[in-house]
Amino acid sequence: MDIKKLYEERYVIEEMDRFEDYERNRLLARVLVHLFKPGMRLLDMGCRDGVVAEYFQNLGCLVSGLDISERALEMARARGIKDLYQGDLEKPPLPYSDKEFDIVFWGDNIEHLFDPQVVLREVRRILKDKGTLILSVPNMGNLFYRFYYAYHGMFIRTEAPATDPWHWSHIRFFNKKVMREFLLSEGFVLTGFWGCSSRKVLDICARIWPSLFGSIMVISAQKML
Repeated sequence: MDIKKLYEERYVIEEMDRFEDYERNRLLARVLVHLFKPGMRLLDMGCRDGVVAEYFQNLGCLVSGLDISERALEMARARGIKDLYQGDLEKPPLPYSDKEFDIVFWGDNIEHLFDPQVVLREVRRILKDKGTLILSVPNMGNLFYRFYYAYHGMFIRTEAPATDPWHWSHIRFFNKKVMREFLLSEGFVLTGFWGCSSRKVLDICARIWPSLFGSIMVISAQKML
């Protein structure tokens, strides 16, 4: 299977995203902004059009971006992101040195991968000792998703393109428990867990009960020595 071709066909980017339009990004700005300090080396894995990389760069971080889509990287370059690399996350090694980055941001990508553990192993290699991984992914522990499955007998569609289940590109499903075990498998400890939703009432609830009301979960994890 040509993963690059599949990505380009299903995720053609027509126009640039606005950072504040996505609830996950608003959560980053509200809760995690203190982590991004000027001069930090930061990698945005699966950077897409560079909307989040641009935000990090505006905070003073030294940002690198990686994506499989050449079109996406053209748009990231137009945002002023200079250190960009086109490549497949699942074909290690990544083009970075050992212990190069203070932070790796892995946003809304892991659910698309055949072998996310290979990628997590590379993240550990390129992160500095006690470096931080920030990861976002659809939260299958969401209470509404649980009711949906109980009623319909199938997973809810968590991706934007309206396709049949056998055409979904979301092929991995996570909740808080699974994510904690996944991180531990490669020497990471979960240090923070947040949830957000595009619906205002649910987003407020997610600030109190993130694992139950967040449709998207955002996680911070530290590389253990």
